[in-house]
Amino acid sequence: MSVIPDSLEFKDIEFDDDRLNGIKICQKEFPGRKTQSLNEFKSMLTGSDGLVPCLDDNFLLRFLRGAKHRPRTALKRLERYYYHRSLHPEIFQNYLPSNTLSAQELHHIKALPYRAKNLSPVLVIKLGLTDFQRVTFEELLRLDLLVFETLLQNPVTQLSGITIIIDFDGFSQAELVKLVTWLPTCYHVFHVVFYPANSDLEELHNQVDPDYLPEEYGGKSPSSSLVDLNPIVNEQERYFREQLQYGVIK
Repeated sequence: MSVIPDSLEFKDIEFDDDRLNGIKICQKEFPGRKTQSLNEFKSMLTGSDGLVPCLDDNFLLRFLRGAKHRPRTALKRLERYYYHRSLHPEIFQNYLPSNTLSAQELHHIKALPYRAKNLSPVLVIKLGLTDFQRVTFEELLRLDLLVFETLLQNPVTQLSGITIIIDFDGFSQAELVKLVTWLPTCYHVFHVVFYPANSDLEELHNQVDPDYLPEEYGGKSPSSSLVDLNPIVNEQERYFREQLQYGVIK
């Protein structure tokens, strides 16, 4: 029996829903295929040169699901992920929630309590709240990327992707371009809606039920309904500290 839309919270890990089953078919996640592709992927990584990868199943499934369970494509994406991190030590050398406390005080990134129509969690990034007198661009970006990676530990989110509302009202165009260029580079699962560029909000309402959107985006929910992601990210301090041991061999 399918669940009702109201129960599809952004933190849900698994549920019986026809849309989720449809996404699994689209991503070629058939019975037995997940195990087979995961084993093939691990075999490729065991013999990889110049790389010490994390071999945790859930971590690897992030890349396999985005590649529709094609191990070679997933391998290229994983290599790109690690090599990109090695090129930007100013962000990833101290890639821990505890190194984003100043950025967390801005409260510029939150989530809707319910998922979008495509079952993706919906993040709201209010760039107008940023203050580069208080926090560096690198720390701000570090926090955003940690949020993305935290949400991508969820198997449903690995399948559905993440919808991001980027509210750049009061933010410089140059910094916006700088931020957005990171999204496809590091991850491949984003549906991005810009505001106020799409001020008619039609595209946003096509993806997210207005009942769950804050009033400022043409919705019916108060801004106070947005989920504070700081505690959720901070709970992953140990996980991200363990991840620091993996990457490109220097």
